Amino acid sequence: MKPKDVRKIKILDPACGSGSFLIGAYERIMKYYIDYYTKHPKENKGFVVKTPEGGKKLSLQLKKQILRDNIYGVDIDRRAVEITEFSLYVKMMEGEQFRSLFGEAILPDLRDNIKCGNSLIGWDILDMGILPDDIDERNEILAKINPMNWEDAFPEVFGNAPSSVPIASEHLLPEGEGRKPSPHGRGRAEGTGEGSSGGFDVVIGNPPWVRVDNLDNFVRKYLKASYSSSKGKYDIYYIFIEKGLKLVNSNGLLGQILPNRFCTANSGYNLRKLLFNSQRKIKILSVSKLNVFMSAANYPIIICLDKVFKKKLMLSSVSNKEEFEKNIVFEKLNERIIESLPESIIPINASKKSIEIVIGLLKKGISLSELVSISEGVRIPQKYEREKGDEHIVKQYQFSRYSPIATGSFILKTDREKVISSSSSRYVNSQKEKILVAEDALRIEATYDNSKSIP
Repeated sequence: MKPKDVRKIKILDPACGSGSFLIGAYERIMKYYIDYYTKHPKENKGFVVKTPEGGKKLSLQLKKQILRDNIYGVDIDRRAVEITEFSLYVKMMEGEQFRSLFGEAILPDLRDNIKCGNSLIGWDILDMGILPDDIDERNEILAKINPMNWEDAFPEVFGNAPSSVPIASEHLLPEGEGRKPSPHGRGRAEGTGEGSSGGFDVVIGNPPWVRVDNLDNFVRKYLKASYSSSKGKYDIYYIFIEKGLKLVNSNGLLGQILPNRFCTANSGYNLRKLLFNSQRKIKILSVSKLNVFMSAANYPIIICLDKVFKKKLMLSSVSNKEEFEKNIVFEKLNERIIESLPESIIPINASKKSIEIVIGLLKKGISLSELVSISEGVRIPQKYEREKGDEHIVKQYQFSRYSPIATGSFILKTDREKVISSSSSRYVNSQKEKILVAEDALRIEATYDNSKSIP
């Protein structure tokens, strides 16, 4: 790949936070240029220079150019945007001597690259009957959710001229209050979508992990109407995967680090179907044993969706850092196996041989669902949890394989009935003797419960 081709690459983190993933992308591109001009010295026109220590670094002008050409980010939090810009500037200035920069405009303007906005919610929310009619109340909500139209925010990426559709004045936030929509109008709310020539070349990141129960009601309504993966008790990172598919172009790459829950949970069924139907090569690496997020009670995977491809699923796992840094061998599951997977589950942490054995048994044996009733837990919102109450709540970290159940939080009956009625079959079954199975685990973690705890 030539430098002229690298200049065209657009890399996005749609939930950039402090900019860690964008800094990683920035470093990789800088390394490319150093390696390229080292191998092609005749093309080096001062782009790579020697450091006082005898090493090599890029010229400040080329480092500025990379930021403007290649690096893009979005975050709903203005502070995160400012931190991302600052972090990128600090990385750009590494190795520079300030005395050599006198009289030069040092910092590139990144306002067209790093945007403050809602990656998931566009200005079409105004047309969906979700928001209240009261203007002040509606504007307060709009300021909080900070909608953004991707094509208006990044017209150079999607190859679209800014929309000329005006926004009715009654929808505008008052001057100085909150954030306003693009001056180009509501126009379009989504990316150009998979299969188009527009869009980012690479979408990366670690999107937020927020369960649907913790979202505001109007946000839940918008996501349900706008994204097919908003099914059941989903997590907002489901939506970021779906959105990423809409933002990346047909030859692009989507790479995220995420909890593995969507691979097998009922709530992840729509997302799994979406991934398989995308006709992209899916590579999933389980890094659950690496303790990537020390404070998070989740088991992460790295998922990469390659350019449009014949349907293929590739799985692997690593147990330690040394394995991660080697050439990782992926087991390839062909379309026949993929079509045989029940509920389109993604069988991470399992060998191809084991998967084929289970598929064979499913065709001839008796399904466990024919013998027992299986359902997800109730998922009590945290706001209802108490130290004392009428009914005990049990969560997966309160037990391990065959262990007693540790005392956890409680809920008042009146609050519980706001979540699930006493006549609901799911609640009735929860009060019977049962086997509890942890939803997120590297192996089957289950124990017996006769305490009438609510899972």
